[in-house]
Amino acid sequence: MHDDLTINTIIETIERVYPPVDPGCGFFHDVDNYFCCNGSMVAASSELINEPLCMLELKGRVGESFSSMRDMATLMYAIWGELSYNAFEASSCIHYRQASVLRFVTVPSFQDYYISGRMVVSSVKQEQLVEQFEKGFGGITKLEDLPAGIEPL
Repeated sequence: MHDDLTINTIIETIERVYPPVDPGCGFFHDVDNYFCCNGSMVAASSELINEPLCMLELKGRVGESFSSMRDMATLMYAIWGELSYNAFEASSCIHYRQASVLRFVTVPSFQDYYISGRMVVSSVKQEQLVEQFEKGFGGITKLEDLPAGIEPL
C-alpha cells in the first residue's frame, strides 16, 4: 500500500517516542459521540485493535444523502477534526472500491501517549459513488480494492 507510506512513517516515528493510549482515555467517549452517534451514519461501530500502527478501527456506513466520494471524505475529516488533539494530528484519506479509509494519529498537548487508527466508511450506494468517481476522471483513474485485513461495515 504505497499510498500509506507517509502516514505509516509518521505513526512509526510517534510510536518510538510515546506510549500507546490507555483504553480508559476520554478519547473513546468522544468516538461514541462524534462517530458512532453521528446522524449521517446509518450504521457505525468502533473496535480496539491494539496494533501500534492502528490501535482503533472505526467503521461506518452513510445513507442515500451522500452524492459523492468527496462528501464521504468531507464527513470523515469533520469527524476527525472533532476527535483529534490540537497539539498534533496527522491523517490521510484514500478512496477504495469498497470504502474510503482515513488513517490517523494524534498526540495530546501533555504528550504522554498517542492514538492511531483508521475510519472505514462506505455508502449504501457505494457502487454508484465509485462509478461516478471513476467517470469524473475520464476513466483514467480506477479505484483499487481495500487492502487485506480491512473490511467495510
